[in-house]
Amino acid sequence: MRAILENGGRIRVLVLDPTDDVLIETAGRRISQTLANGRLRQRIMTTLDDLTTLRTRTTGRLEVRVSSRISAAGFNCLDASGQRGLISVQQLARTRRPVFSESFGPELDRAIENAADLFVTGMARNSFVNNHYAKLERLLKAGTVIRFVLIDPESAAIDAAASRYYAERSPASARERVRHTLRLLAELKSATEGDLTVRLVAHPIAVGVIAIDSRPDHAGPLSAVFAEYFPASRSSSSSPALPSGIGRSSTKPKRCGTTPHPMT
Repeated sequence: MRAILENGGRIRVLVLDPTDDVLIETAGRRISQTLANGRLRQRIMTTLDDLTTLRTRTTGRLEVRVSSRISAAGFNCLDASGQRGLISVQQLARTRRPVFSESFGPELDRAIENAADLFVTGMARNSFVNNHYAKLERLLKAGTVIRFVLIDPESAAIDAAASRYYAERSPASARERVRHTLRLLAELKSATEGDLTVRLVAHPIAVGVIAIDSRPDHAGPLSAVFAEYFPASRSSSSSPALPSGIGRSSTKPKRCGTTPHPMT
């Protein structure tokens, strides 16, 4: 936008009137079932502040208006009157959107209660191992096959992972969490002599997975995949919320480019 203004272009922006309480409340319900009125109003105010700053710094032709009506669609128009113009339309549906949760809750506990095999990926999975240590010990003693794929704490990937997944976590802290998980898993392996293996990957894993009974010989109605998606970047000023989702799978997860970790 700055380049457009500095090169003599014209930009016009239309946003909702942030001072209209009824309008903001109605728009908030349509846009997201989890977005509070205050947050929507703040987003609009922040946008207006940014546009004001942009206009001041560029002295360009930037026109901003506020609307008292909620549009059914959002429009981005580039040179709309010309032959090479482009119009992008985003429909603002009234249907409810899926909601991501910050934790899997009791459904994960129920799913792994009698798992025949467990496949877990992530940066460190420190909280998962700590919170389910006794259950993992019982599963291993019962013959459950457990596989972990974690980020190699000695690789450069841990630096990217610490920045990508956890805004307030330093690379040193992330490395220590992985090492602590490895120590806990080694203890589990030693105490149970169960079928537990760990592989390390030199790649900043973007999706953490907990797959239950995903092997073909164990697949059944209780098979499940719990996934956490970690965005590529996060604001350092905000507390991260880890979106989670639940899916069903009967295929074996693939493992590529991993290095076995000695369970000693």
